[in-house]
Amino acid sequence: MSHSEIGGLFVASIWWIWHWRVNTILDHKPWDINFVIRQILLFRTDIKQCGEAGRALLASDYLAHIWCPPTLGFFKLNIDGCWSKNPSCMGIGGVLRDHEGCWVEGFLVCFVGGITFLICETDSLEVVENLNNYVESPLHPHKDILSHIKELLRKDWQVSIVHVFREANMVADKLSRLGDSSSPQTLLWRSPPPSVKVLIDQDILASNLPLS
Repeated sequence: MSHSEIGGLFVASIWWIWHWRVNTILDHKPWDINFVIRQILLFRTDIKQCGEAGRALLASDYLAHIWCPPTLGFFKLNIDGCWSKNPSCMGIGGVLRDHEGCWVEGFLVCFVGGITFLICETDSLEVVENLNNYVESPLHPHKDILSHIKELLRKDWQVSIVHVFREANMVADKLSRLGDSSSPQTLLWRSPPPSVKVLIDQDILASNLPLS
């Protein structure tokens, strides 16, 4: 019996022994000892199931807030954008990683590198909903951009566009801020800059932590 099971049995026993004592004092029909033992065992099972459900819930919440590598054969593209009010400038960033969480290259390689299976993640729910639910309309304010993206998605590859929490998109966020603070030119990073490498290593570490 594990320590958690012993703890559950102890709690169940204390709870039902106390109830049994109250019943013996106040009730004219005291409970039978076998009834009390059955209640203790049933309560211990309930405690165990609640603990397992709680651990599963915590694990699910943890995984939702970290970057998780794709399965073998897939690549994951994380993208983000930022805007600074003063001075007024914008930046976008993208990073492509493999099933081990290793940097492959900036997101432009997706269009020239023969990627077949791609998961695209961003923390902008509005962007995800627009791309996944867009119905072509001449009245849409971003019609040209969305139509161009839809055309790219129809190429010979499988792409899924997924919303993630900001905590799972920190590498792309950092790259967008580097773009925001740089010249207007597009920066192609062949290897991650030091400030980004730290975040990539953190993502790899977090995705490999045991959940139990």
